[in-house]
Amino acid sequence: MDLSEIELDIARVPQPENDRNLVLLVAINVSGYYSLPVRLLALLANTTENIKRKYDVRFIEYEREKNWKNLQDYINQINPAILAFSMNIWNRDICIHLAGSIKAEEPETTVLVGGQETTGSVVDYLEMVPVFDYIIDGEGERPFLEFLENWDPEIKKLGDPGKVSGLWHRKEGKAVKTGPANTVWRLDEIPSPILAGLVPMHSK
Repeated sequence: MDLSEIELDIARVPQPENDRNLVLLVAINVSGYYSLPVRLLALLANTTENIKRKYDVRFIEYEREKNWKNLQDYINQINPAILAFSMNIWNRDICIHLAGSIKAEEPETTVLVGGQETTGSVVDYLEMVPVFDYIIDGEGERPFLEFLENWDPEIKKLGDPGKVSGLWHRKEGKAVKTGPANTVWRLDEIPSPILAGLVPMHSK
């Protein structure tokens, strides 16, 4: 896949490639801004060979001020196996509504949530939002890859959540965390979205 194709647009429906599971990273932005995290995670997944063989990982951005029902309809249309939200204070309510609406249509979709709003939060989002399946608490680069490596497409969930660092999951109805997230120590451990041409450049 050409890396320029990992960003989706509501006007364009991606063609499924082979039997790989579709993973969609979603960012709801304030108008005029873009999301570096979803670009980085999509790029990281698409440049990690064992992940790339199993998954078709894309990202999509949407402005908070727009009608999110259009985004909901688009996501339901492409029906990702894993739906991952980058959740922040400015898009929290929209992410919660979207996850609930999409799960109502496609209950087998796995919903993974990360971002500033879930890192070090005092809110138990797994209790507050039943449609959230898993939450990454902390830096997401390594936990995201660990999640994809261990997600089971047959049962559509993690076989062993303990293999994913920084992960909140449910155990006997209670939210439990696997431990601190594994972190990136050097920037040369991960690809650059800028060098890959995934960061929009604006001239004054």
